[in-house]
Amino acid sequence: MYDSHKFWQDLRLAGGYFDYLDDEDAENQLDAERLKNREEKIKQEEQTEKKTDELIKTERDALLGVSEKLPNEEIIEFIKKNVQDTIEALELVYMFENQKPWYIWPFFSNWNRLSLLLAFYQEEKKFSLTSASFYERLTVYLVKEYSNAGLNCDVSSLVEMFSEFAFDMMENGQTIFSEQGIQNHPTFKHKLETGQIDLLTLLSFPFLVQRGKWYEFRTLAFQVYLSLRKFLQLNEKEKIASYAEFLDLNDCFIDNEHDIWILCSELDLHSFNQYYLIPILKEYLSAVSAKLKGQEADGIA
Repeated sequence: MYDSHKFWQDLRLAGGYFDYLDDEDAENQLDAERLKNREEKIKQEEQTEKKTDELIKTERDALLGVSEKLPNEEIIEFIKKNVQDTIEALELVYMFENQKPWYIWPFFSNWNRLSLLLAFYQEEKKFSLTSASFYERLTVYLVKEYSNAGLNCDVSSLVEMFSEFAFDMMENGQTIFSEQGIQNHPTFKHKLETGQIDLLTLLSFPFLVQRGKWYEFRTLAFQVYLSLRKFLQLNEKEKIASYAEFLDLNDCFIDNEHDIWILCSELDLHSFNQYYLIPILKEYLSAVSAKLKGQEADGIA
């Protein structure tokens, strides 16, 4: 029987083609080359993505300020060094190590917040039982410190304006603000344009802290607290329609939903339960009931 495969192999060998590869070997080599090229392409894409991420991080750090990661040992050392009363220092270290009370934990995320927490604790000598009471006392403390600086401005009006600003920003899921964004916000714009207040006064108000070229509230929960101050000024009819919308959280606010719910319950328990929590529970129970009925029907069938 004529073997064409053997014929071509003999012919190539006779002609000096020692690099002969049969069809199967050639296909395998081609697959290997394709795989190698694909791996190199993936590697190049990963390197490009890594470089892009590094550039984004560099730009973000330049705008917001480099994020600080505070080692536990340095936090404890900072507390002991900056709290003169030994007993108070040990109490704060205990709170840090045991994460109690829970609502002060965000203040251990950077030196600026930690410094504020220490100063506030040394003034108050204790922390409140609830997060709402804590932020209420912190607001009073910040306003008092600002007033003691002798600046000639209507502090009460500023508190109300920043509460309105916090409320609006929370609805939009924003926690970081540019100088221009603050300047052009409707809450401040008219007063700035008419000379009732100046931009430096706004940017230096102690409710805000600067991070690089941007600004944020002292903590996210503090922004929520100020937002609630504004929200609770709504009348009962407006609350019914607005509670679900107010707590339709976006972006990083979603990650703090539990803390936000607690703040709402502490500040406005009756309305929070009646207009938000109970309807959610009813909807959940209805869904469970419908599912159980469906399972029973399937079982009968």
